[in-house]
Amino acid sequence: MEPVGLAVGVVGLLGLFSTCLEAVERVDAYREFGRDSHHLATRFEAERLRFQQWGRAVGIAQSIGRVKRHQERTAFPPGSALSRSTVSLEEAEVCLGPRGKRTVWNAGRHSSRELYEDSLQKRLDGTCEWVLGRPEFRAWLAPGSSTGEARLLWIHGSAGFGKTVLCARVIEYLLAALETPVSYFFVSSNSASREDPFLAIRSWITQIISHNQVAFQSAYETFQGQEELTATRATIAKLFRDIVQVVPCCTFVLDGLDECSWIGQGDGGSGSVAGFLDTVLQAVAGTTTRILVVSRDEYEIRSVLGSAGATELRICPEDVGSDLSLYARSIVDKRLPRKDEVTKGDLAQKMARRCDGQFLWLRLQEGALLDWKNKKQLERIIDSTAPGLDRLYERDWERILKRNDEDKSRAVSLLRWTAFALRPLTVMEITEALLADGRYDDLAVDEMPDEINDDYIYGGIISLCGALLEVRSISTTPSAALKTIHIAHFSVKQFLLSNGLPQEGLLLANEGLRYTQEELQNAELAKACLRYVEFQGTQKSLLGDSNADTSFHDYASGSWYQHASWCGDMDPYLVKMITALFNEKNTIWERWTRWYNTNDE
Repeated sequence: MEPVGLAVGVVGLLGLFSTCLEAVERVDAYREFGRDSHHLATRFEAERLRFQQWGRAVGIAQSIGRVKRHQERTAFPPGSALSRSTVSLEEAEVCLGPRGKRTVWNAGRHSSRELYEDSLQKRLDGTCEWVLGRPEFRAWLAPGSSTGEARLLWIHGSAGFGKTVLCARVIEYLLAALETPVSYFFVSSNSASREDPFLAIRSWITQIISHNQVAFQSAYETFQGQEELTATRATIAKLFRDIVQVVPCCTFVLDGLDECSWIGQGDGGSGSVAGFLDTVLQAVAGTTTRILVVSRDEYEIRSVLGSAGATELRICPEDVGSDLSLYARSIVDKRLPRKDEVTKGDLAQKMARRCDGQFLWLRLQEGALLDWKNKKQLERIIDSTAPGLDRLYERDWERILKRNDEDKSRAVSLLRWTAFALRPLTVMEITEALLADGRYDDLAVDEMPDEINDDYIYGGIISLCGALLEVRSISTTPSAALKTIHIAHFSVKQFLLSNGLPQEGLLLANEGLRYTQEELQNAELAKACLRYVEFQGTQKSLLGDSNADTSFHDYASGSWYQHASWCGDMDPYLVKMITALFNEKNTIWERWTRWYNTNDE
């Protein structure tokens, strides 16, 4: 073939590939008409996946994928069955009708409200009050003229300084002190909010229109004038602008923007943290809106908020000194109840001085404080732990590496599921998920515990991973199986993404390596989900029918594609597993489509 002809052929193929994918997306919008079409719709999704994989294989999909990668991380539209089964989504779809307002959340089990309430419960009485009296906060909160400008406040501090708990206290204060609307959003590494900060704007709008008739009317008029089933980012941004124009003195709070996966990505366009902040600031320009951002001091956040003239409030160890003393004493009282008051007071003060302002450092010391040890031994433990979170993570990671092969493999799997699952898994779910480990040819049902109780949680989960993980109870039930597993802090995930190698400067690892590792971890979870789905006995809980509602089956069936879509170039074994699932001659296909239709509500 002539070189010119080859070049033209490649360009034409690129255009054809892109056009076909666009056609697929257009046809996909019409899949929701009638339950009888679900079988065909699922086959259609399979063909799309195979077509995209072909594009990757021949190398023509790379540039297209990179452009769209951080624009729409969810492969299916929000109304599709697979999207709805990904229960970590916090995006709110607003359904407005002539009878009044209805707010329907396509939301996960761990919404911003739950994060807010959980953070409030963690706060000790008397702590976090210092911020309410700071001049920067009082000036930001003070009433302004009706023609004033939007006011921006940026509270920032290092990892482990208790920013989320502090933010929850500020929100609680604002809700009680202000008569004007207050909306908040928490970006969390344990939810899909970290994949798209624009979910914050959707959530803010949802909260306002749920309580303000003027805002609701504005949203209703926008809804009436749109054809799309789900509002685009451009539509949401315009609606946000319209609302703050007609509803004066709105207050919007955003916590954890530094945990967004967009940090370090993009060039300031719409698919970047800087682009998101620019959208928010442009929307509120010339209004009496208040914006509060609580995060670490990241360059992308500083570059935008600094240029916009935001007031900065930096959290220093001196600011939280009294709070640290109270928190350290609460830990000592809990862990060393039989020690005398003088000993407990001395140990608490030593811990507070040693932690360098980090509440998380104090919390991670809990496991090392054993009541049978004498004062001198306990002081030696505190003195031997260097300030800073990386050293604490290295300590627990080194302990994991020294375990026998079976315990080490289990600990690594626990950390992978906890750090990279789409939402926090329950103890029951993660117990079953571990059975789909690639070490086994089939699900290791023989490894299931006789009973899931607190002894199992400590011996089979917490003791293996040390302070890297934590277990949280659900207030509505005492069941051990329904407790949820979380990483101790977002920085633990950064540690794991940096290979978990114990070396200096671990938390400052190369960002490119970090994202490569995240893709690899999602590939492992996608394969584990498919491996679980393939097992003939996973229609119900492996602990019996009475536990079916808490089984890992729903997560595995509904989330494998989400993990696969975040893998970049899928590895051959994962492609083979997906192909096998969509083989209509395979009984797995029949069972999965039956689950798909049953859960498409």
